[in-house]
Amino acid sequence: MIKLSIIVPIYGVEEYLEKCLNSLVNQTLSDIEIICVNDGSPDNSQAIIERFVAEYPEKVIGLLKDNGGLSDARNYGIPYAKGEYIAFFDSDDWADLTMYEKLYNKAIEYDADIAQCRIMDVYERDGSHLAGAFEVNVDPVTLQDNPLILVSLAPVAWDKIYRRSLFVDYGITYPKGLKYEDVGTTPMLFLHANKIVGVDEPLYYYLQREASITKVFDQHIFDKLASLERVYDYFAQEDALIEYHDIMEFYFTKHAILNMLHLVRYIDPTIGRKEGIKRIFGFVKSFFPHWNKNVYLDEDYRAVAENFGWLEKIKYKFSIWHMYHTNGNSIRFIWWLKDLLSPPKSAVEAQQDRHQQSLEKTRKK
Repeated sequence: MIKLSIIVPIYGVEEYLEKCLNSLVNQTLSDIEIICVNDGSPDNSQAIIERFVAEYPEKVIGLLKDNGGLSDARNYGIPYAKGEYIAFFDSDDWADLTMYEKLYNKAIEYDADIAQCRIMDVYERDGSHLAGAFEVNVDPVTLQDNPLILVSLAPVAWDKIYRRSLFVDYGITYPKGLKYEDVGTTPMLFLHANKIVGVDEPLYYYLQREASITKVFDQHIFDKLASLERVYDYFAQEDALIEYHDIMEFYFTKHAILNMLHLVRYIDPTIGRKEGIKRIFGFVKSFFPHWNKNVYLDEDYRAVAENFGWLEKIKYKFSIWHMYHTNGNSIRFIWWLKDLLSPPKSAVEAQQDRHQQSLEKTRKK
């Protein structure tokens, strides 16, 4: 019996692929298969795949298809998977050699549909490592028991294993042609999972590439809105919107606000920053008119939400881009944006409060 099928979409990664596949063929978990889906890659990736198929014929399967994007490659691999569980792996990343043994054993121990590990971010620029911020639930949890897992657990596909029946029985696929495909799919899997468990170790090494498309703003930023709408429609189809209304509203709000900050950070104001931000907030409001009153909103999110109208008063010659970088980090940026979006008196008072707190900390030292 094959315990696990690892689906690896491959496109334009020849310089990273060998390290990736070596980390998979040498996994300590026995009875696995590695399904390499060449998504029409124009480089030398196919030759690397063929070499691994020849060296590990009992483990590695090579598939070749026309280019259709990451989601299409994942979907293409699912019907070929024979494992009890399925995993998806990005072809420029690599795994701790014990990753899948630990995840599989954890899933079997609790008879869980999903098992997840922590992520280690690796920065290509200098090789530095930083453990990812998302938490894992070591003990079994379900969406019904704890709806907040929808936002507290990483939405990405590649730090998890999934019982194959989640995809087969419910017909779940990834949205072809969209970026942020995991945002539009992971909630569906969480909805149906009998249990989700975690291994509290960073076992997946996620390469932050210098030229990563995820760090460059383009029109694909709005794909997240389409992914969110996809989740909304699916929960409606499954008659789950009433039960999960508040957390779904927060899921939309969180990702929209993050989208908004992403827009503010990356868009040159001369090409529609203001209009892009309006589009995002208008999108959320069309689904959840009272999103700014959501019970899960914390202080910082609520400040942005409740005072968003003040954004209209920003003078774009004082670039938010510049303000972001002079502030130095995202937390300070949120405070600055919070002040900016609040009435002037509140902003001054907030700054005075923080200045006073800073003085008090200095005195204590």
